[in-house]
Amino acid sequence: MDNYTVKDFGKLLKQNLLQLRRFFSDTDSNIGRLYDYNLEALPISVDLWGPYLLIGGRIESDLKEEIASIASSMAYVPPKKILFPREGSGITLDVKEHGHTYQVELGWPNAILPLNQSLVRSEILVGALGQKLLVVGARGGGFSVCGAFGGAKSVISSENNQGLRQYCIRNLSRNSFRGDNYPCSNQTLEEALTTEEKYDLIVIDATGWKGGHLHNLHQSGLRLLTKGGHLLFITDNQKLNLHTKEIGSELIPAGFSTQRFKMRCWISSKS
Repeated sequence: MDNYTVKDFGKLLKQNLLQLRRFFSDTDSNIGRLYDYNLEALPISVDLWGPYLLIGGRIESDLKEEIASIASSMAYVPPKKILFPREGSGITLDVKEHGHTYQVELGWPNAILPLNQSLVRSEILVGALGQKLLVVGARGGGFSVCGAFGGAKSVISSENNQGLRQYCIRNLSRNSFRGDNYPCSNQTLEEALTTEEKYDLIVIDATGWKGGHLHNLHQSGLRLLTKGGHLLFITDNQKLNLHTKEIGSELIPAGFSTQRFKMRCWISSKS
């Protein structure tokens, strides 16, 4: 790296760490994004997961030591706790978000608990009271746990990826949400939306979904809403237009670049 990039990278890490620490203090969390491809000369991400620093992106092997040295110094993380892509597999860790504890595996933490959905999870936390909640594409249980903590009457989850489903079940259980009111099936997105049950609040996380038309998934979700119910539909598809209120740009967590933010979220209601 040239001297300008080194200096700017270190400065950004230091500034963003202050911002992220305020977020941690306000939300009782210890996970978040510290650097989000901010410099064209250094297109990487840097995430804090508790005591670990995870660096993502395409990183030239001869830059790893220098990146780790700067990140360690500016983020106050020991070098042995800094992980690069394809590192961290098998390392499980308890982390906190919005005061709740989740177990993640450092080889794929963003699949288990996506950082870019943090503020969407907080919306579920404050909007679930007394609601019958359906979470389709539950991943590691973030929305399910928030719904349960938020006072949902019941939380029905589904996750077709077996590894993620086990984390969903585990994270619900670790937060004392077990039994018939908190099941997690292994149904696909389409299968989970064929039920005849009605729900007051539905979350569909279709991020990365390649199974068919997203419009059809959205319509299937609307069909399951009770009168006055709400549907949150999440995807990373940049071309989709659902002709309903899009709120993703209002829910960008601290540390993420507005120019690069790819999560999209729509809210629909049934009158």
